[in-house]
Amino acid sequence: MSRCLKEIAEIRTGEQIRVSEPSIKCGASCLKRCDIMSEINETDRFKCIVVNVIDSLNWKGITVEEVGSGGRVYFGRTKPEHNVSIGDKLFIGVKELDYGVEEMKVEVSLYDAEDNRLDWTFI
Repeated sequence: MSRCLKEIAEIRTGEQIRVSEPSIKCGASCLKRCDIMSEINETDRFKCIVVNVIDSLNWKGITVEEVGSGGRVYFGRTKPEHNVSIGDKLFIGVKELDYGVEEMKVEVSLYDAEDNRLDWTFI
């Protein structure tokens, strides 16, 4: 999946965000839309920080902020046995859907440091 990091941030937050990571090189397919491009694969993980945890009886609601872009994603049905606290470092993975579900085109998954999938959501 070839997806611009700026575009991913726009999808997640609804606003334009400039991503500035020197390790990311611009690709020809993205030159008209932004100046930074990266090939994002299903196995790629992006470091994020837990900024909010809502603890209910059955589930935990976890909001994470991606370190590079500042974009936030909410995961509403994380199992309570996962010991997640504000400030913890987790990872997100992005997978483009083969078909659009209404306006949602990307599946974002939340992973721990051992690459265990904790939760997922569509954006």
